[in-house]
Amino acid sequence: MKSEIRTLLELLGPGRLIGNARSMSQARQPIRGYVTTVVYWALMKCGFPQALVSGSAVSLKKFCEDNKLDPEIMDLLCQYLVRLGHMRQTGTDCAFTSQGRKFWEDSHGVLNIFSAYQPFFQSLESVLCKEDSLESHQRLDERVALGFRETGAKFTFAALARLLNRYRVTSLIELGCGNIDFSLHLCRELPELRCLGIDFDERFLTEARDTISTSGLSDRVDVLECDLFEIASSSQDFSGYEAVVAIDLFHGYFFEGRDRLLTLLKALRQALAGKRFFVSEMCLADEQRMRKISYPMIEHELFHGLTRQKTFAAGELQGLIQDAGLTLVEEMSARNLAARQFLVFDAS
Repeated sequence: MKSEIRTLLELLGPGRLIGNARSMSQARQPIRGYVTTVVYWALMKCGFPQALVSGSAVSLKKFCEDNKLDPEIMDLLCQYLVRLGHMRQTGTDCAFTSQGRKFWEDSHGVLNIFSAYQPFFQSLESVLCKEDSLESHQRLDERVALGFRETGAKFTFAALARLLNRYRVTSLIELGCGNIDFSLHLCRELPELRCLGIDFDERFLTEARDTISTSGLSDRVDVLECDLFEIASSSQDFSGYEAVVAIDLFHGYFFEGRDRLLTLLKALRQALAGKRFFVSEMCLADEQRMRKISYPMIEHELFHGLTRQKTFAAGELQGLIQDAGLTLVEEMSARNLAARQFLVFDAS
């Protein structure tokens, strides 16, 4: 090592050598983050990291044969993660290292959520140069749902379960229930709880019904197909439910303008009068805090902008709630630590 340093000092001189090392180190971080992300995305799509979770080594040859994968490309991707310290490889067998397992446990939910935006990443240059349009691409919603399932239990699901328990809620309606993961989580945490999930996407509702039927909770969880903007005209009887829950529902309509979201809140107030609402939404951190918080908020804002979504600034959702004639009961903010807020309000 010392002889190599002497060689480089002789060829470049100390100033150029130090400057070159510094610039390479600065460039390495974003490049490595990008490459690590796309390598995991590719491996996740074919289920390879998921196969390693059991702890047993996996034969790359057999895995490629079973899943019709290119063995040379697979070997290159795994070799990259071996060099990164995430995997170890013995012959053709591969397994997670402790570092890699920890990375996967901590990151796979977020990796799934943000992989949903791949169509927009791949078209950024052409969109920027007006050779393509954002509207010609779609977010991969099934990946958002999967990531939501994986990350929710660690934070948002757990926080809302505790909040609902504090208010002694025994029955609730979940708005925008998707694949019903949150309601099922709550019913496992709160043994007396009954839930009705409402969504308008038949793809998710089909998955939700299948999940409910195999969960052992079909006597406590049900789903309803309904457009939330038309909920006031629904023939469904909601009187048997005391509370309403919504996670990251409202910001999806906020980009269309304040009036659009007010219309939705007023429709919910009319249809679900007398019920208590528990809402969890993303909330913009202060600009100086945004790059420091654990959640990748800066990236979140880029991805949301590309998909025509808008995050609430501090106080914006509270103002909309009050303007819709709803009564704010409690608010808890963690926007500068977790980019999230929790609101409780009543529909009179």
